[in-house]
Formats: sequence, structure tokens, C-alpha cells
Amino acid sequence: TDKTYYPMDNTRDDGYADDLSKLTDGVKGSIYGGGTARYSGWFAETVDIVLDVGTTSDYNTFSVYAAANADWGIIAPSGLTVSVSDTLNGTYKQVASTTTVTAVETDSTTGWTTYLITVTVKPIERVAKSTSTVFDGTYNNRFVKLEIASGGEEANHIWLDEVEVAYVELEEDD
Repeated sequence: TDKTYYPMDNTRDDGYADDLSKLTDGVKGSIYGGGTARYSGWFAETVDIVLDVGTTSDYNTFSVYAAANADWGIIAPSGLTVSVSDTLNGTYKQVASTTTVTAVETDSTTGWTTYLITVTVKPIERVAKSTSTVFDGTYNNRFVKLEIASGGEEANHIWLDEVEVAYVELEEDD
């Protein structure tokens, strides 16, 4: 929680512009009763968020929380690509991606649905047991870029709630 992050340009003036704290403050938005004020919105084909995770943390799991409402023109994201770098403006190495977007909760009266996109990357020695992206262990690069793809074939509104980077202990069979 409360990690520094650097979102792509967001020049909205409708109350849903990112405030540089919503995405990592640990507070989840709600699709019920006007709770959408917790979301940050972009109009783009892909939203890039770079997290500064510090210098000492190991991590292997990346999550993005989002919301969509087709009546508002807000489409669910279609995937997540994760890259890492030791410097903010350096070269980023892709370490994971997924197109698995899970609907978590739907409010049938308002048309809002919340979504979760999570990817856990596994050590190279376990690749033979799974179809995960190949990598050489947990990462500890300071900067993590999360690229959240729009759900359409062109730019769409993308609403994000929280982004998280964590370390999850993997079982031998994972």
C-alpha cells in the first residue's frame, strides 16, 4: 500500500482523473451506492502504470482491480502485461502477461461489474510443470510497469481501482 507510482498522462476534468494515490492506497472502490469515486479513469488503448516498489522487496504476483459499465462506455480490460526495470526511464523487461480477466461482482441494477486481473510468475525450474511465463526467480527490480489493455479494438474508457505487487509463496505443484 501507498507505493509511489507514475501513471501515463491523464488529462481528465470529470472527477475521475488519477490523484497519484488512489491506485495504491489499499482502499477498494465499490460499484454500489456511488462508490465509483474511488476509481481512476483513462481513455486509451493501453494504460501504463509504473510502480516504484522500493529496493528490497521480492515479488512474483501482480494484480489489477478494475470496473466496467457498458452503458457508460467503460469496457472491462482485456489483459495485463508486466515488465520490470532497475530505473524509471530505463529498459523494461517483460516478465509476465495474461488475458484472464475475472468478473468478481455485478450490480444488476446499475450495470457495474468489478474485475480482477492477476498473474503469478513461477521460477524457471518449475516451468516444465506449468504453462507460466518463464523467468529466473522472484524479482526485486525497483520499478514494475503494468500495462492494462483496453477491452476493445480501439481506445476505450478504462477504470482502475487498485494495483498490487506482492510475493506469494508457491507450492511445489504450482
